[in-house]
Amino acid sequence: MAGCGRAGAEELMSVRISCIIPAWNAERYIAAAIDSVRNQTVPVDELIVVDDGSTDGTRECVESIGGVRYLYQANAGHGAARNLGVEASSGEFVAFLDADDLWDHDKTKRQFARFEARPDLDVSCTHIENFWSEHLEVTEEMKARTVVGRPIPGWSFGSMMARRTVFERTGLFDSKLKHGPDTDWIVRAMDAGVVMEMLSDVLVRRRIHGENRSVIKATSSRAEYLRIVKATLDRRREGQGK
Repeated sequence: MAGCGRAGAEELMSVRISCIIPAWNAERYIAAAIDSVRNQTVPVDELIVVDDGSTDGTRECVESIGGVRYLYQANAGHGAARNLGVEASSGEFVAFLDADDLWDHDKTKRQFARFEARPDLDVSCTHIENFWSEHLEVTEEMKARTVVGRPIPGWSFGSMMARRTVFERTGLFDSKLKHGPDTDWIVRAMDAGVVMEMLSDVLVRRRIHGENRSVIKATSSRAEYLRIVKATLDRRREGQGK
């Protein structure tokens, strides 16, 4: 895979943890997301924002902060943005955060400790907790379908930290998927024998603001998840037949 695993040993020693933030029209929230990464008790060594064709002030906001590597691509979706970030990064460990979400200040500390304790561990995920944006007018329908204020297992990119070598085994994210590239990648990783662990700690806060894909495009996201399930079953049947 182009770009992955090419950093030299000396570079990996100096860049332990890379964080990739995909962003699309994120000027309202991205400064808070970046602050949550920069305020970690175990510092992130490399922070990359991949702007997925924003038409607002995302670029100006990121560049005004400083100390952040800014990359731009024509709008192609978060999966493609994460792929660009992975290929551009050089850390031994790669973590992700959506531009509207927040890390707990001990996230990298807790996860990095697990990698040190478990040399066999490939991927660490954490629990997450949803919260309502202060800019959102919350409806009863939204309350009925959104879990807010209690821990949820975060099998998603926003909670994940992975060894860089994992991407050599599983490949990058399916950029054709608009809603479920995280689910698809995690299932593929499991099928490849990747060792994963779910921490009980709530180390990511996910902002619900009315423009989340799961909120505004719930119907199309369900259809895509069904396609992911079918593709997974087909792949496993093919594997059993060999």
